[in-house]
Amino acid sequence: MQWGKNIEALQHIRSLGRPVPALDNAPAPRPDADLFMRCFLDVSGDRSFSGHITFAAVALWCSAYGVSLEDCWAVVRRADDEVRRWQSQSKR
Repeated sequence: MQWGKNIEALQHIRSLGRPVPALDNAPAPRPDADLFMRCFLDVSGDRSFSGHITFAAVALWCSAYGVSLEDCWAVVRRADDEVRRWQSQSKR
């Protein structure tokens, strides 16, 4: 997330053969990240009155797909917070 806006420039520098510590030291993505993204997309329409994705929606999704609720909820909740923060900043 820190280098998201600069990722193309960093990858270009790497393609020139120069070392890019930010990319070299980046953690590997979680293998289940695609499941969490699918959950986020599937339940994003089921929101509370305050606009947050609900725990109940994530719990039902995890039960249906056999995904760990604890891990999925932590990731989906964080993603929802980030998206909502970004949306509120873009409205200013």
